[in-house]
Amino acid sequence: MFEHPAHKLHIKDLNMCIKTSDDFWKLEFKFGEMLNTTKFISFKYVWLQGFIEETAGKENEILIVGDHSGKVRVTHCNTVPGGSSWLVKGKYCSVVGSLVRESGMPEVAAIKLTDLSKNPVLASMWPYEVEELTKLHTEQAMPKLPGS
Repeated sequence: MFEHPAHKLHIKDLNMCIKTSDDFWKLEFKFGEMLNTTKFISFKYVWLQGFIEETAGKENEILIVGDHSGKVRVTHCNTVPGGSSWLVKGKYCSVVGSLVRESGMPEVAAIKLTDLSKNPVLASMWPYEVEELTKLHTEQAMPKLPGS
């Protein structure tokens, strides 16, 4: 997993992903005054954050997680390190996993789940983190380096 870091996305972005191989996906971004510039981000894993809206299954193996942009079905929750007993409706969490389905309600197979509920700043900052990283990946914003 470490050779392919998870890419921060909004849930709505999952609907626009295109499968490129068994394990990889790409997301196309169009920008510019006439939307005539296109950049692609290729990824193996996604990193999402949102509020748990529903839990299902004997051991909370399935979640519905929502952010300001949509909802995602998260599976394999009972197999992640740390267990699934903390997964309850209303908790704010981080989801790292593999995109399984992009159409309709997207589905992600969880690899890592983290309870972020104790720090409400994380929920308010997430949209900005995703936007900043997307701009850096698509070269719409480049950091100013000393001496450049």
